[in-house]
Amino acid sequence: MENFELFIALLVLIIAGVLLLKKMAGCLMRTVITIILLAIFIGAAIILRLF
Repeated sequence: MENFELFIALLVLIIAGVLLLKKMAGCLMRTVITIILLAIFIGAAIILRLF
């Protein structure tokens, strides 16, 4: 159950990051931040063994 709670918290953080991206300007900055968010999500998913 703890893993599920961590996954939900991570998902909320990613959604918040995406909403912040919409308010930022600059295509390059958006790309870099999106790649970082995806790397964090995939890393957390591997650690939590979701895949």
